[in-house]
Amino acid sequence: MNNEELQELVLRLMPQWQHRLAKPFKSLLADGISPKVYHSMLILSESDAPLSMGELGSAMHMTKQQATKVVNRLIEHELGQRSGDNSDRRIVRIELTDKAKAYIESFRILQSEYYGRLFSGMEERDRTDFAEALRTLDRIFEKLPCVCTEKGGEECSKGSHKV
Repeated sequence: MNNEELQELVLRLMPQWQHRLAKPFKSLLADGISPKVYHSMLILSESDAPLSMGELGSAMHMTKQQATKVVNRLIEHELGQRSGDNSDRRIVRIELTDKAKAYIESFRILQSEYYGRLFSGMEERDRTDFAEALRTLDRIFEKLPCVCTEKGGEECSKGSHKV
């Protein structure tokens, strides 16, 4: 398959992905909580210890400066808190508040209800095919280079592109 055919498939899929998955996901989030903010909460909730801004940025595939904006939103909504690092006072660490942990739990219930309705309406064969397609996309996305148009089409290093 040539690049043009792949491009056409991607462009045809994006509106459907947006309409059926991304937009409903965003509508489930509380006011002021963006998908990026929610993603940062998931990353922080899965971490054994508070993360530095650099660690959070790297996990989210964004720069430290972009991660700072996301963390500011966490703080603004009382979902995160900053703390110092005992071994290096220049490092700021981020951790979730109890409010954030409760939000994640309640949001997981909302997601489960929405996706449960969505997927239960699919025929078993379509569910199997969809799951396989998602596994394939996940595997390929992990290997796919980031080519940033903001940088004149140059490949960018991990964490330096805009999400």
